[in-house]
Amino acid sequence: MAVSLWTAGSVSGPPGYGGWSWVSAQDSVASGMAGGERRTTLRRMQLVGLIEAVKAAPVGVKLVIHCDEVAVAQIALTRLAGKPVEVEEADLWTQIDALVAPRREALEFRRMAIPGATHTFVAAWADQARDKTKATGPFRTAIPKPNLSKFPGLPTA
Repeated sequence: MAVSLWTAGSVSGPPGYGGWSWVSAQDSVASGMAGGERRTTLRRMQLVGLIEAVKAAPVGVKLVIHCDEVAVAQIALTRLAGKPVEVEEADLWTQIDALVAPRREALEFRRMAIPGATHTFVAAWADQARDKTKATGPFRTAIPKPNLSKFPGLPTA
């Protein structure tokens, strides 16, 4: 059994208001979250989305992670292989290293199809989170179930 995760980040100017989102699908059940921060960067929002997604995923199952930025996947795989990589946002990469290390044997990174329906859905939530952060400040919230039921990454019965 595998869990698929889709992550995205959004920002309005570096540094600016930022948003992140993730959606997971296991069998035909989806869950997801979105959130945002002020005075942030796009890379930071992409990494926070990845961290939040992996934290929420069940342990002991294969994870297939679809990133909206190929560099995030490449850096994660290089670091997982134990090779040094100089990175920005080292504090977040340390968290990612700790989260993915125990899952090393059951972890796969994929580049999300852009444009594509799954990317459009996850990116729209990251954009909405960015806009909400600008209006109300930092937050994190679950994506409502009625919205998740429309996620195009769910297998059809």
